[in-house]
This record gives sequence, C-alpha cells and structure tokens, in this order.
Amino acid sequence: MAGRLLRPVVLARDTGPLWAVDELQPVAALLDPRDGAVTRLVSWTGLPPPPAGESWRVLAAGDDLWVQPGPGGPVARVDPEGGVHAGYSAGRRLVAADARGAWCVDSQNDQVLVSDPEEEPGPLPGDQVIVVTGDGSVRRIEVDRPVRDVRAGGEAVHLVVDDEPHAVKPLGGSTWELTWRRAWMRVPPGPLPESLRLADAEVGKPSLPHATVLGEHWIHAEEPEGYGVRAGDRRWVASSRPGDDRFVVFGHADDGDPPARADAGPGQALAMVGTGTGVWISMRRPDGTVEVVRLDPGTGAIGTALAKVDIGDHCWPMSSPPADAESYARYQRDCFTDLDNAWHDLTTGTSTPLAGHTSRWESDLAGSWPDTQLVLSFEHQRYPGLRLRRRVRLFDELGRPTPPEFADIHLMEDIDTGSLPPAAGAVDGLLDV
Repeated sequence: MAGRLLRPVVLARDTGPLWAVDELQPVAALLDPRDGAVTRLVSWTGLPPPPAGESWRVLAAGDDLWVQPGPGGPVARVDPEGGVHAGYSAGRRLVAADARGAWCVDSQNDQVLVSDPEEEPGPLPGDQVIVVTGDGSVRRIEVDRPVRDVRAGGEAVHLVVDDEPHAVKPLGGSTWELTWRRAWMRVPPGPLPESLRLADAEVGKPSLPHATVLGEHWIHAEEPEGYGVRAGDRRWVASSRPGDDRFVVFGHADDGDPPARADAGPGQALAMVGTGTGVWISMRRPDGTVEVVRLDPGTGAIGTALAKVDIGDHCWPMSSPPADAESYARYQRDCFTDLDNAWHDLTTGTSTPLAGHTSRWESDLAGSWPDTQLVLSFEHQRYPGLRLRRRVRLFDELGRPTPPEFADIHLMEDIDTGSLPPAAGAVDGLLDV
C-alpha cells in the first residue's frame, strides 16, 4: 500500500518506549520518550483487522505492547524488536496488562431485567478471567463472582466484581433492572492463581490512575478527580470551544496558580500521554492527516514530534473487491434519493427537505472500489449560486463495506447548527462540506 501514512490515533506507554499505533493498519511507530525520535516501525500483519469502523484495543506493559482487534479477537504481545506472540482470548476482551500477561474478561455485560421488583434474584454466578501470557499461553482464573473489569497499576491487579446487596431500578412500565454493588478484589503479584473467592480476597478500592476518555480513545489521569495527564507539576487537559476548530491544552497547577495555556492548532485531539519530558498528543488535522505533537511542560511550547511516516511496506495487502460491491454502492445511493421530501407531516400530507433552507437534493456515486464515495449535494439559501456537497466513503481502506447509516442525519445536524464552511472555499461552484 504505497504512500500510506501512519495515522497514530492511539498512544500508549508504561515504562518503555512511547507507542504510536495506527487507527487500522497493524503498525506502530516506537518513539523515544526523551525526544520523540522514531526508533523503529513494527507490525503484526498476522492478526485480523479490527471490525469496520473500529480501532485497535491497545495497552502497554513494561517495554511491550498488547493489541487486540476488537472484543473476542486474538490478543498479541508485540515487543520493541517487532516480535509478535499471539494467544487465544476465548471470546473475551482485553482490559488490562501487567508483567504476567494480558487480562481478558467476558465482553458481554448483560443487563438483568425483571418484571417483579420484589422477586429475589438467584445466587450470583461465577466467572472466568483469561490471562494470555507473554509467550501466548492461556491461563484461566475461576472467580466466584461476575467480573466487570480488571485494573492494573502499582504492584497488583484488581478485579471489579458484582457483590450483594443488589438494587432495583425502575425502567418504566412493568420493567425493572437489577444491579449489584461493585467490589474490588486484589490479585497480588506473583504466580497466577487458579481461582479467586471474594471472601478470601483483600478488598477495597485501590488508588489507581483514573481512566478517562478523550475523543474516542483512552487517556489516563493520575488524579482520580478530573481529566488530563500529568507532566511536570501540572495536570494537562485538551479541549476546544464550540464552533472553534483549534484545540487548546491547559495545564492546571497543584497550588491553584492560573492554568498555563498552549495552542495545539486546528483539528481534533485523539489521545494524550504524559511522560517526564512532556505531554504527547495525537492530533487529527483538518486535511485528515494525523500527527503527534509534544508539549514542553516547562515552557508550554508545542512542536511536531511525528508526522508523515510512510508505513506502506508494513500494511496488509489489498484483497479483491467483494462480489456485490457495485450492487451495495447502488443500494446506498438509492437510500438517499428523496431528501427533498425527507420529512412527512401525516396530518397535512406535506413533505419538507432534510434541512431548512435547502433544496434540489441529489444522491450520486463517485470513484471506484475501494474509494467509492456516496455524494450528497444540495442548494442552500445562504449560499446563492453554489452547490454544497458531502462525500462519504462506502468502503474502508481494506475494501470492506462501511454503510453510511446516518450520513443524512449527520449532514442535517451540521446544516441546522451552522457548522458549514465559508463560501470562499468553493471550487468551480462546488463547496465541500
């Protein structure tokens, strides 16, 4: 896949290198956490890709990286030299990693619904945690409670399990939901146990890094209160104001001094990692490229650390087109052919366009597989003499269908909220929105 640039939407680090992981391709760049220098590109093409529209599940432990292409997929340890050691997850999802391996739990968090709130639930069932060790071996730990999560930090691992008492929450009508109190079970360092019982375990919620979410990806805050990452003597948080395409990073001091402020430029912040030498931020720029920038916690200066790294030689090869690729594309086009009459008033029998102030909607196709695009175009009263156009890919870069299920709704929201670009950006009478 010649010319494919790394899109490092996930950043991960424990005590070793900083891993910058591509959003789809099985590739990561290893960065020296001292200066951001790229020391190596590694790949794991033997694993299947994540489900369409999703990214890798990634955790760092020591020098290594643990990856999983979605819940239930194989789990692999990738070392800094490019060695890959994969193990069977038994249908579970990767949730934690330590020196002993990758900890995986049941990906189904079943909701328990009842019609009688007075009915006593049966005894809590047991569960099984899967640990994939560094060489790909699989260990099973039997637990006498349902396991909801696993958290690694410090010298131990903690399981989050269901425990009595239970509670009943009304959902409306004749339906209630059963919920249980959450308990924390400490798994001490050392050999992995064969089983764990809550009655015998050391319990109590530990002081661990607080997991928070930025964009679509995990970041970690050393303080349980608030978002951000620690670097220097401040807690750094990236945010943007409504209607502003620039991300600003604020450094909040422990002593209450006014926060430091640094401009990360236009785009969207996807992930953050704090190290002793800086705050590393993955930024998706308006042109679709993704780069890693580094913020100096001492000066507040931001500079590009990783950009335009060609990973074409490390990607999966392109497959053949699906047999129904053309039929699928025509079907998607036909789903959006009547947006001039998107909304129907049953009382008056009238119809209105998808969004106010719009007319002459058209749905078409452009390009060929895997770059086929759905093209929705229209006219808008505030843009006289122009046609506005939204282009949506129908396949991902591996050639897999990605149905544009809410393409019209997303476009409607952008129109209704005024989130459209200025007319000056039009080319030959067309303005891409």
